[in-house]
Amino acid sequence: MEAVQRYAIKRPFGNYAVIPYGLMMIGLLVVLIIRSNLSQSVIPIIMTSIPFSIFATWFIIIVVQLIKYKPNHLQFVENAIVLYNREIQPADIEEIIVQGNFNPSIGIVPRGKRFVPTYLCFAFREHDDGIQALKEWANLHQVEVKAGSYRTWI
Repeated sequence: MEAVQRYAIKRPFGNYAVIPYGLMMIGLLVVLIIRSNLSQSVIPIIMTSIPFSIFATWFIIIVVQLIKYKPNHLQFVENAIVLYNREIQPADIEEIIVQGNFNPSIGIVPRGKRFVPTYLCFAFREHDDGIQALKEWANLHQVEVKAGSYRTWI
C-alpha cells in the first residue's frame, strides 16, 4: 500500500472577489438611506430595499461558504484526492486546470460540469512540489492536467 501524500494548500487569490461585492452592498445601503430621507412615498423605499435584501442575502451566503471551506491540506491517497474531507475519485474528475505561472491555482472540473465548485479550487503553499505530485497522481489515474483558466461560482 502506498503512503498518503499530504500537501498544504491555501485559497487561490481569485476567491477574494468578495471585496467588490461588499463595496457594492455598502453602496446600495447608502442609496437606500438617501432615498428614504428624500422620499415622501413608501414605494421608492420598497423598490430599493428589495434588491438590497436579495443582494445582502446572496453576499452572506457567499461569505459563509468561503469561511466554511477554509483550505488546510490536500491528500493524495491510493485511488482518490482528499480535499476538505471529501474524497474525489478519478472517475469523477473531467480535468484538472492549472491557472497561472508564478503562484498557480488549481481547479478540479467535475465530470459533466462547466464550472469549478469553490471547494475544488486551491493553490499549493509549496507549488512546485505540489503541482509535480498532482501531475504524477493524474498521470497514474489517466486524468488530464492542462494549463488554462477556469471559471468558478463564488
